[in-house]
Amino acid sequence: MMLRVLLRDASVGMIERHQDGRVVFRFDEAYLAFPDRPVLGRWFEDHLAPPLEYTGQSGRLPPFFQNYLPEEDSALRTLLARKAGVRENQELPLLAVLGGDLPGAIVVRAEDPVAGGGELDEPAPSSPAEDEALRFSLAGMQLKFSVLQQETRFTLPVAGQGGRWIVKLPDRRYPRVPENEYSMLAWAREAGISVPDFNLVQVSDIQGLPDELRFDETLALAIRRFDRDEQGTRIHQEDFAQVLNVRPRDKYKGHNYATIANIVRTVSGEADYEELVRRLVFVVLSGNADAHLKNWSLVYPDGRRARLSPAYDLVSTIAYGPGLDQRLALRLSGEKEFSRVTRAHFERLAERIKASPELTSDIVSETALRVRDAWSRLRGSLPIAPGAREALDQHLNTSQL
Repeated sequence: MMLRVLLRDASVGMIERHQDGRVVFRFDEAYLAFPDRPVLGRWFEDHLAPPLEYTGQSGRLPPFFQNYLPEEDSALRTLLARKAGVRENQELPLLAVLGGDLPGAIVVRAEDPVAGGGELDEPAPSSPAEDEALRFSLAGMQLKFSVLQQETRFTLPVAGQGGRWIVKLPDRRYPRVPENEYSMLAWAREAGISVPDFNLVQVSDIQGLPDELRFDETLALAIRRFDRDEQGTRIHQEDFAQVLNVRPRDKYKGHNYATIANIVRTVSGEADYEELVRRLVFVVLSGNADAHLKNWSLVYPDGRRARLSPAYDLVSTIAYGPGLDQRLALRLSGEKEFSRVTRAHFERLAERIKASPELTSDIVSETALRVRDAWSRLRGSLPIAPGAREALDQHLNTSQL
């Protein structure tokens, strides 16, 4: 199987499985020769050395493309593989199924399902036109779908159309996850942090969901996609697992918040660095232990210059009790315990990346005050469980920010 990779309508390169089992991505020479070419990924821009072949491990996709798939062992990946008629570890055909509505401006199209060799033992995936339940794709663990809004209802788009919203469905492991994320987004917005438009919707108002999906809870979270404009034009994005060429399974490993901050400040500028600091303060004060590499992204509004994306996947994990790892997903100046994080940790982060410790400290103090004030105003009206509200009260009382 061979897959052509495009940014919007411009061909970037090919992914194919070789006879020896390797899955290789290779850039088109015409793309590389174009002086104002759109950026596929920051990591590629820093690794454009011959032979310009990028290979995945053990027959898997290269990490950049792995990060477009629902994560391993997720309900979404299981559902997708079953509908496509392939195994969950058959990443090339899975990417082919999802390629029409991926995050960002990338499009992946199957060119010749057998010419690449070594793929003949794998069944060709079902066509999305044949099975409408395949019309979605968003990476991650949670069940979420790309949808179109039609007045008060949401619909999975027909094949060839892209959704402009994401709907996140109830989680079978943890109660009221859509309400939790809605509340964190509302709290963050009230504190002055940039977030997309969002709302809670009835699951029954989402048309076209796979028949086998049944939920005891009735609410889902709808979020406007920041990688699509009002006309539906694709805006490229990449998460920080892609920026750092990290496999999805390693999203908690090998890097820290200083790594993200340094890249944002270098490629996006001082204003985006300051916004990142504000979000980190919110992550600490909201008790979010899931702000890993995939939950931070760059967007490319003009196709070339990176900007920090709006905040997304904001959840308060402390709402679900001590059974979870209740520490920061990545280290902040060597610290992971929420209650031990102080302004000094942010100042050390700034020193490490040659930003201003004084300015960073001022941003931390100002943001912490805004976040606490916003919680006081919204606390009683947010649709989270009473136990979660009390857990957040206690968490804020123990925080040193």
